[in-house]
Order: sequence, then C-alpha cells, then structure tokens
Amino acid sequence: MPIKDLMTEWVETVGPEDSIRQAAMLMVEDDIGMVPVCNGDTVVGVRVGRESQEGQDCGRDHFHAVGSSVVN
Repeated sequence: MPIKDLMTEWVETVGPEDSIRQAAMLMVEDDIGMVPVCNGDTVVGVRVGRESQEGQDCGRDHFHAVGSSVVN
C-alpha cells in the first residue's frame, strides 16, 4: 500500500499563540497523537505525546512561552 493512501489531506494545526491546553483538547477530541504548531504556512514546532491529553497540568501557557527557538 502506498504511503499516500494512509496520509490525511486535512491536517489539524495550532498556532504559537494557542494554549497548550487547546492543543491537548484538540488531540483528545480528534484522537490524534501529533499536532503541528504553525506560524502562517511555516511549521515552527510540534506538540506530541498524550501525557496531558485532558489539558491537565498544562495551565494556560502558550507555545511561544515554552518552546525553544527554531534551529536551521
């Protein structure tokens, strides 16, 4: 089976200004394990894992406040 047959056409994303809680809830609601963090059309990071799926223990922090700088 070609990989293209397994890929999704519409990818859910969050922005750097979105809260970590929002991303966690999106992951729970859509049953996904990774959410790209995008600034416009540029992927600037990813949110992975399910350690705080329910949005617990992640407060209202935003990605820009907890992420590292982009490495080229």
